[in-house]
Amino acid sequence: MTPHYRRILLLSTSQIESTLCYLDGIILHHVPDARTFKLALSTDDSVYPLAYPDIVKKQVVELIESHQIDMIFLTLIEFSYRRAMNLIDYIRQQRPILVIAGGPHAIEYPEIVIREPAVDVVCYTHGLHIHRLLDQFDDLIQVPNILFKDDSGKIVRTAPRDIQYDMNQLPLPNWSVANSYRLFNPAWYGIGHDEPAIVSIAHSQGGIPVDHHQLPAKHTGVLVLSMGCPVNTCKFCSIARMYDKEVELNNEEAELEEFSKGMLRKTSWYNPANAIATIHAFLKARPLTKYIVFNDNDFSSIDLEYIPEFSRRYSEEIHLPFYVQSTPHLTVARGRGFLATLIAMGLDTYCMGVQTARTVNVEMYGRAGSDKFVKKAIDMVSEFVASNNIHLALDFINCNPAETRQDIETTIAFIRSFNTPWDMAIHNLTLNDHTELARQIASQAQPLRVMGVPLSIETSDYHHVSSSNFMSLREPYLNFVLEWLDGFHDSQSIGRMPRFAVDLFGHSGFLQAIEQCQELETLLHRKQLVHKETLDVLLDDDVYQFFYENLSLLDVIHTHIPATFYSYQRSDRLEYDWKKFLQ
Repeated sequence: MTPHYRRILLLSTSQIESTLCYLDGIILHHVPDARTFKLALSTDDSVYPLAYPDIVKKQVVELIESHQIDMIFLTLIEFSYRRAMNLIDYIRQQRPILVIAGGPHAIEYPEIVIREPAVDVVCYTHGLHIHRLLDQFDDLIQVPNILFKDDSGKIVRTAPRDIQYDMNQLPLPNWSVANSYRLFNPAWYGIGHDEPAIVSIAHSQGGIPVDHHQLPAKHTGVLVLSMGCPVNTCKFCSIARMYDKEVELNNEEAELEEFSKGMLRKTSWYNPANAIATIHAFLKARPLTKYIVFNDNDFSSIDLEYIPEFSRRYSEEIHLPFYVQSTPHLTVARGRGFLATLIAMGLDTYCMGVQTARTVNVEMYGRAGSDKFVKKAIDMVSEFVASNNIHLALDFINCNPAETRQDIETTIAFIRSFNTPWDMAIHNLTLNDHTELARQIASQAQPLRVMGVPLSIETSDYHHVSSSNFMSLREPYLNFVLEWLDGFHDSQSIGRMPRFAVDLFGHSGFLQAIEQCQELETLLHRKQLVHKETLDVLLDDDVYQFFYENLSLLDVIHTHIPATFYSYQRSDRLEYDWKKFLQ
């Protein structure tokens, strides 16, 4: 008799559980009698870098046993991969259960993931057909887009199907918070001891405390209305290795209209009716939502014919403030009219990826476009920041072992050319050793492999990195400086640093360093007589040389530096009544 699997755990070790809701929608549409359970075990990687504590793993097993779950769909991201595999190994030691792996890391490296002892099946593309595994597990060769182990242990790859995805052919996500769980620890919020626990999201009506820079309010909804990326060439990004790469970007001298046409073929968007229906369903399931993050890879790639109806219906029916992210190129291609439309809809924050200055962007990261072009996009959005009270956020990459002093100083000079106010979000370069970029960096920085080049995916989650990792870089000091620029930039602040040198003596990090080193105090006093702004002091040759000879002071400053603040964060962002929940 063919086995039928009906009790499914959708499991993620990443921060946002929205991916699980999309998978849930596919399963329940095709197999309506299935019972699905969602579990998001997100955490800062510095807390549980390689494995969850036993108390968490035991609670996962208890959850599986209490709901009689017989199959796990595990979505994988590279920076939590080892932690996820450790958990699955533990579960399989406690009870027999089928494990299906998918997600970005599995799509990139299906042959590696399928060799994990606890993994039975890997989806090597998007999980459009995962529902077929519930009824066809005894005949897996008929299920497209997977790798599996046959009875002899041989790895079998089935035929591809529907690789050219269409968002409008997919069932809508299941946003229900019933049978949805997350990882919680009172110690993370200063309300109790270090006692991690799996708790029900339903008890909070969907509200989830957040610590990710993209989530401004405690009741933030994270939605995706598209698949794919219009740029699709960035060597540091897994998305570029997940989607079709046949369409090459036009060069930067091409007409913008032709440039945008060449890129738009790599994305698929919900039509307006499906987009609005998805948002309504989310808000019905999570009525406390006050803010939406559209986490699409490039919101400006939305089909032009969709914009009038979608913008009208969002304004009339939703009109919550929202965050979008886009590329500088499509921002310019869409123009001021597109930005004005978004603002009328309720745009709060517009984010663009800058990453670094041109040389590294083009030669190492594979991103097209000159600094002049990127600056044009930033200046255009800045006009609306001044006139419409929106927020501009710009993403940068730090912690590249191959970057030279000149590379980083060029990037800092570029940063200084931007009109304020704006927010800088720094992302530490985090690569899997199998990527082309990782091999390229290792070949350029081979003598510098102190803690591993590139940074281990098991010691960083893009946003958090140990300061010891900076010490292994070619330019530890300047990477610290870039890290300190993370946050809000205005007339008085440059991220977590004061804009003016005279205020360094009131800065918590530098105060600690000065207490330990009188020579630093003398040097800073001397330099502030020459330089008005903090960055001029920090980039001064004498200061640069001093810190290279006193690297331990960088760790002192970094340990005591103020927390990152972004202007688009609401005052109640981290205030959440978990005490009431725990009672």
